[in-house]
Order: sequence, then C-alpha cells, then structure tokens
Amino acid sequence: MLKVRYINKSVFLALGVNIEGQKELLGMWLVVNEGAKFWLNVLTELKNRGLNDILIPCVDGFKGFPDAINTVYPEARIQLCIVHMVRNSLRYVSWKDYKAIPRALKAIYLAPTEERSFLKLISGVPSLCAPVKSGMKRKATTVQIDKVRVVRHIVHPYA
Repeated sequence: MLKVRYINKSVFLALGVNIEGQKELLGMWLVVNEGAKFWLNVLTELKNRGLNDILIPCVDGFKGFPDAINTVYPEARIQLCIVHMVRNSLRYVSWKDYKAIPRALKAIYLAPTEERSFLKLISGVPSLCAPVKSGMKRKATTVQIDKVRVVRHIVHPYA
C-alpha cells in the first residue's frame, strides 16, 4: 500500500543571469512561509557562497524583500517583476476590459525608451485604461554595465 503524505511548504528558487546572459540556478529553499528574515538569510548565504554582486534583482512585491536585498547588496537596483506589476494593475480593471488592458500595458513596458513609453501611456492607451492610467506613475531603472546602458521602463499603478 502506498502511503501519501502532504506537507504545506513552498520551494523558493534563486535564479541568476550571468554576464554572458546564461541562467544559473543559485539555490533552492524549502520553507513553510517566507518572510523578511528568511530572505535575509538566503541573501547572506548567497553572499557567503561567493555571489559578490547583484545588479538588478527582479522580485515580487513581498514586504521586506527590498530591505533584505539592500542590507546584503546595497548597490543593487531593485525592480518589481513585470508579471506582478501587470497583475497588480488588473486589480482595478472591470472584467469586460480585462483582456484589452494587458495588451495596452505591454505596448508601454516594451517601448524602447522611457520617453516613448511615457508617450504611449498618455496618448496610445485606449480610453478604457483611464481608471488605471489615472493612478500610474512612471519609474525607470538605469544601470551602467560595461559601457552599455541598460534601461528598464516600469509603469505601475500606485507605485
């Protein structure tokens, strides 16, 4: 007879992209629940294992996560994951507009420059985006990497 046991734990992965653009699994952690202390321990462990620098950590909106990152890696430029930003934006959207708004937001966050992104926001976004558009602020993270300017455009409501 097969005995099945369920445990209520989550596996958290740290995935990095090296300077050559290759993804690397940095570690896996099995925990009951995450918290700022958990993430501080994870980041300290990564630092002790030789991960000396994180340029742009892309994280979910977990409270305390940015503080933990800044404690261990003070030079890191934290960016909220685009998937979480879009999901957060859709909280304020009626069901009938639910498919059109992600398309409009995609045109904004995939624009090649900050200026074009902002122009798409104020002119190219359909009127059905008005409730979301009114709460949006504009942000950009700029990082210098080997003489190549990397700019990530972020548009997020209530940021």
